[in-house]
Amino acid sequence: MRALSLMRMIALVGLVLLVPPATAQEWPSRPVRFINPFGAGGVNDTIVAASRPGIESRLKQPMVVENRTGGGGQIGMQAIALAAPDGYTFGMVPSNTMVISQFLFKSTLDPLKDFIPVTVLVDVPLLLAVTAKHPARSVGELLADIRANPGKFNFASPGLGTPPHLASEMLVRSLGLSAVHIPYKGGHDSAMALATGEVQFMVIAQASLASQIAAGTVRPLAVAAKSRLQSLPDLPTFEQAGHADLQQIIPRNWWGIIAPKGTPAAIVNRLADEFRQVIAEPEAQRRVRAVGLETVGSTPAQFAAQLPDEARRWGDLIRTMDLKAQ
Repeated sequence: MRALSLMRMIALVGLVLLVPPATAQEWPSRPVRFINPFGAGGVNDTIVAASRPGIESRLKQPMVVENRTGGGGQIGMQAIALAAPDGYTFGMVPSNTMVISQFLFKSTLDPLKDFIPVTVLVDVPLLLAVTAKHPARSVGELLADIRANPGKFNFASPGLGTPPHLASEMLVRSLGLSAVHIPYKGGHDSAMALATGEVQFMVIAQASLASQIAAGTVRPLAVAAKSRLQSLPDLPTFEQAGHADLQQIIPRNWWGIIAPKGTPAAIVNRLADEFRQVIAEPEAQRRVRAVGLETVGSTPAQFAAQLPDEARRWGDLIRTMDLKAQ
């Protein structure tokens, strides 16, 4: 009898071992959350609008976006890192949180070790813009006025340590100018500050200024891109505007998807593939290009490969310029 019971137990264990764990095909069975470490407005809103219909259709579950602002993105990044790695929480993050913020803020996180790269969704060219209340019609005119009035110009950013903040600081310092940085909570607030004349200029993505550009309350002067944007064909690149040096100063900016460390590879690969297919669809392409974004859709391996080089480059530059979060 005991031998029979032992045989039954062995058989039962064998059956359990033959049952595979949950697969990417079975995932997801409930809503999937995406944490954005910055406020609503700007690029992230465009990405969500362009990708949500397709992602929800493919996953057959709601795509829930949660804004967790503060600390230059560090609060949101902590929330992503501490989330259960079960495939139901991801981060929708800009490049600065993965390759720049670690050099500006004290944090227990190591972005290159504590997260799994899923996919880069879009590249985000940055443009230099002034409030329409300022008379400058070119980059040269703006720089000349700042130089003639040291300390009297303010520039905005959507937050400490963001690419717009870093790009503006690099522009000001590399040219030996004097201007005051005023950080805001997200792209919407910083765009409104520029439109009302609370600040005089900023470096920012077109997506954050789309409505203000259309309303004529802000004036873009040049874009840091290899060629003109389809959405703003009359806007010159910095090189075309006679400032090729500034083209090299302004950092590459992107938005992508990351996962908490330990998230199953099958789920990571499936989500990357789903986003890649969604952002390749004509309607998604139309939405992102309308505000100056370019779709990427990298694989997890491609995303992971680019991060160390970017971190080294910007770490060296931040140390050289002695930039610090305020």
